[in-house]
Amino acid sequence: MTGSGSAGRDDARAVTPVLAVVLLIGIVAVAAVGILLVSGDSAGETKDQAETERVKQVFLQFDSDVDSVARSESDERTVRMDLPDETDAAVREETAGRIWINRTNYTTGNTETLADQSIGAVRYTRDDGTTVAYQAGGVWMEEGENTRMVSAPAFSYDADEAGNDPTLTVPIVTTSGDTRLNGGGVRVEKNRTIAPLNDVTVVENDLITLRVKSKWYVGWAEYFRQLTPEGGVTVDHGNNTATMELVVPALAPTVDSGVFSGAANSQLDLKQSNQTVDSYNSSDGPYVSSSSDDGQVAVAGDLVMKQDAKIEGDLEAGGDITFQGSAEVTGNLSNATSMTYKQDKPKEGPPHVDGWVADNASIERRTPVDGYIDLNVGTIRDDNDNPSESDITPGNKLTGCNPCELEAGRYYLDELHLSSGEELILDTTGGQIYLAVNGTVRIENSTTRVRVQGPERANVFVNGVSAGGNPEFQIIQGARWLVEDSSGTRTDAAPQSWVYLDSSGDAKLGQGSTFTGVLYGPGTPTDPGVSINVKQYAAVYGAIVGDVDKITQDTRVHYDRDLRRTEPVTTNVAIPRLTFLHVAVHEVEVEDD
Repeated sequence: MTGSGSAGRDDARAVTPVLAVVLLIGIVAVAAVGILLVSGDSAGETKDQAETERVKQVFLQFDSDVDSVARSESDERTVRMDLPDETDAAVREETAGRIWINRTNYTTGNTETLADQSIGAVRYTRDDGTTVAYQAGGVWMEEGENTRMVSAPAFSYDADEAGNDPTLTVPIVTTSGDTRLNGGGVRVEKNRTIAPLNDVTVVENDLITLRVKSKWYVGWAEYFRQLTPEGGVTVDHGNNTATMELVVPALAPTVDSGVFSGAANSQLDLKQSNQTVDSYNSSDGPYVSSSSDDGQVAVAGDLVMKQDAKIEGDLEAGGDITFQGSAEVTGNLSNATSMTYKQDKPKEGPPHVDGWVADNASIERRTPVDGYIDLNVGTIRDDNDNPSESDITPGNKLTGCNPCELEAGRYYLDELHLSSGEELILDTTGGQIYLAVNGTVRIENSTTRVRVQGPERANVFVNGVSAGGNPEFQIIQGARWLVEDSSGTRTDAAPQSWVYLDSSGDAKLGQGSTFTGVLYGPGTPTDPGVSINVKQYAAVYGAIVGDVDKITQDTRVHYDRDLRRTEPVTTNVAIPRLTFLHVAVHEVEVEDD
């Protein structure tokens, strides 16, 4: 028995090495198969990458040759398109894209189409769905859901060495001819060049919009962002479009005077007693603690000063000046070189001008904000924070203002009417407020208040229509529009309160009313702007810009000098600037050779 057990153990030992060898061979075989499979996959991927790179190089050369022909007078050449055999041919598509260039004027709100051009494409799609395409001077690549630019079109956006006169040049290359390019030689021939926009100087307050509709719109958006890195590019995935915006800055210099009035054909009357224009600096404190005689009045047209009307500061006038009685300018008088004086000619020293008199007037032009108002009212109407505020009804009106409070955000109202002790607080603690009123503003009664509170800016856009001869904007019957800090203490900080008015509208500051901020409705050289009427005992802390035809007795305009460092218009800051625009369409024919 003992010997038999020993023999069994010896047999087991003999089998173990054999099994080990078999297992080892199996493992090696499996590993070898795995290596072969991985190697096969890697080889396939490498081949695919090589083929895709080959297609890219073919299209880059095609792009270069087409661009050379397009920019020539009458060139012709043959391009080699040696593409893989997996697909029959490259395809030329007539309707693969379109370019629009539009011009919208903020002043009028009108939009004009400057160019509307089909751009088509020449594309090659591999079996795996990867597409490489030539379109409008650029090469684009689509892999699955990813689209990118391979080679940029020849558009340019440049300025001079000083950064002035930015120019957008848009050469658009279109192709006609055979719809299938079967590889090998492709003949490229110039047909003609059309220049719908050549050396066009775009005017102030114009918004130029360049929009491309394309299968490769994401790549176009990438290109636009490289072209104008400071902003102004949007994408509409639903419509396959990329849009770039360029704006011609409006003439909106800082507000350097308490009263900026009218056009060359207008007249400002300061004819009654106790009319005073002086100044303060809200950065140093409210009016009661920082008032001074550094006010300023700028009048593009004529000025009449009578009785004891007083400007505590400087006067600049572009038209005729009439002084009578004890009317006085405590500072200097700048007049136009061609102006004449009526009745009493001003002289250095009392009774009229305490400072110097010189013919050096230069009234700065300003652009109306009509289109700017329309743009903001329309944008805020479509996208606003009304649902988050219980004080705004579904009908876009305020209700139960005892008080109503709006915090940082964008709000849309069909009208703004407050009376009989109602109160609206515009709390800018968390950021700026943009309030669009697509109707009239009427703040009435001596116990009614609008309070702009906090450190930021409240912007109110009034797009009203006069009803029954009443002004679009009214603060009457002793109502008050104030600027305060977060605790409710008056600061008189005019830069934090802006009301934008249509140049054809009317505004009224009624008897005993108070307005803090800027009423801003400038006109043109021939249209003086919004008509602003300031009644008896009314007070302005800030400035009024428009057609200020009459300021009645016992009124005060306290100019806030802190406005000299505040931009009147802020919406277009993120949109790149533009001065000149050039567009050329180069038509090129491509055919199998």
